Amino acid sequence: MRASVKRFDRILVSYLDEEMEEVEKELSGFEARVFQHELDHLKGGHLLNWDISGGDVELVAGASEDFPNFEKVTNLFSLTNQ
Repeated sequence: MRASVKRFDRILVSYLDEEMEEVEKELSGFEARVFQHELDHLKGGHLLNWDISGGDVELVAGASEDFPNFEKVTNLFSLTNQ
């Protein structure tokens, strides 16, 4: 599956390091995208979560045999998340 997810290119984060010291850091580019992606996972998000993908999810060519009900499920989710 593939999803187009909107991300900020520059973010300001604050977290605790290994010594439990608060760190504030500005992230940009790829590093900012990865941070946002992993934060989605920590919050329980996944590709079929319309809050994350906005419904822009597609099945990669050749994978339909592995996910025979994918289109039916995504259509159902899009109706319930409008």
